[in-house]
Amino acid sequence: MQDLTIIVPSYNRGKYIKECLDSIFMQKTSYSFHLIIPDDHSTDDSIEIIKEYQAKYPNKITLLESNVNQKLYKNVLRAYELTKTPYFTVLDPDDFWIDENFIQNGLNFLEKNKDFSIYATNAYIQNEYDINSRKPFVDIKQEKNITFQDFLKAPSYIGCTGATIFRNTVFANGIPDKLNSEINFIDINHFRGDTFRNLLHLSTGNAFYFPTSITTVYRQTYDGIYAGSSDLKRNILNAGLFADLYSYFDEKYPQFLEISKNYIDKTNKSINISDIVLQLKYYKILDYLKTNRGSIVKLKLQKINLKYRIYYLLYNFFRKKLLKKGLI
Repeated sequence: MQDLTIIVPSYNRGKYIKECLDSIFMQKTSYSFHLIIPDDHSTDDSIEIIKEYQAKYPNKITLLESNVNQKLYKNVLRAYELTKTPYFTVLDPDDFWIDENFIQNGLNFLEKNKDFSIYATNAYIQNEYDINSRKPFVDIKQEKNITFQDFLKAPSYIGCTGATIFRNTVFANGIPDKLNSEINFIDINHFRGDTFRNLLHLSTGNAFYFPTSITTVYRQTYDGIYAGSSDLKRNILNAGLFADLYSYFDEKYPQFLEISKNYIDKTNKSINISDIVLQLKYYKILDYLKTNRGSIVKLKLQKINLKYRIYYLLYNFFRKKLLKKGLI
């Protein structure tokens, strides 16, 4: 059995994918690994390049082709379904590793620290047109041990996609039923990125972040889902994600609603959404937050002292009385 699955979700990245794959096969490690490359119906030369590497490295690459473009969420879900190894990582095809010991160090750490489900390192962010633009993704020096509760108290950076290795605590037993259902979510596609993947695994164990270890180059392409978005769109995407995280975790953590509201509040000052799909999502999130306003209020009450909690209870009591009498 292999130790590590490397998922490379491919779509029209033929001009970059060789650098990505070369960075994988340069790894110096005693652990065994296998690549799963779900390709989302690329129309460039991505498939041809992947097949060249399949021939070069027999039995190391599983290519999942598609006759239609399914978008990132459904494309990567196909790879999760086949991921049964003890560990896995996701490396986007326009990113690449620069540390030949990344796999070895990551799996060594996770093997020794069974209560951790995430090993995270820093990355360089690089403009796709300018190699000299390279700079640390996060400019901090202090190592961090992050728990799920830590994140709820103060949301923080855990690690970008290619610079993170996960203990396979979720997908080893198949795809969670919730990920195959779109009924209870604002948009199931909110679960396609690294924030959801990080939190899903953070809920099963701690994360350790090594900021001074820069292992990966995150190439910022301006046709990317997130990098190519305006601040307005990013705020709405994040607001939707955290609203859906509240649903995913069975409405146990109103902190997700509070985070969602904070992102929505950032958009209210200059709301001018020309994209009708984005506009509909914005109002859908507003409705969802309004429906769950009680949970947000309860969370805020927990954070204030007893005197103001009593004031709030009295206010609600007299307000209901006055409403009943038709006085307000």
